[in-house]
Amino acid sequence: MLTGVQADKMEFSLSASRMLPCQPGDCMGLLQRIKDDLRTGIATLRLGTVHAAGRALEETELLRMRLELRNLDQQLSDLYKDIGERAVDMKERGETAERVVYDAEIVRLVKEVEVVKESQKKLEAEMEAIRNEQ
Repeated sequence: MLTGVQADKMEFSLSASRMLPCQPGDCMGLLQRIKDDLRTGIATLRLGTVHAAGRALEETELLRMRLELRNLDQQLSDLYKDIGERAVDMKERGETAERVVYDAEIVRLVKEVEVVKESQKKLEAEMEAIRNEQ
């Protein structure tokens, strides 16, 4: 039979052991697991951050390329307009179709169109390569 003092001591030791998340010998193992879990979590977070930063750079590069493509489209539009205006002016002056086609200014503008179209193709290929990396 337990006396009142012994019963109080036993109750205290039982309640104290319930409050501890681990037994006295197990606490080091629990702390080591928590430490390892934190390290793993931090490493995962760093990896995710690096991936997000890389993705942001790719998207920024794609945006820059789309803007450049838009500028090339505008250049093409302007060149086509210039070619058309020149051809119409020459025809209105009575030039033959053959002279219009071989006009030095029109030939120069057509060569510029070819250069711009080639630049567009290269840029579109670069954009496709970036998209395929994702």
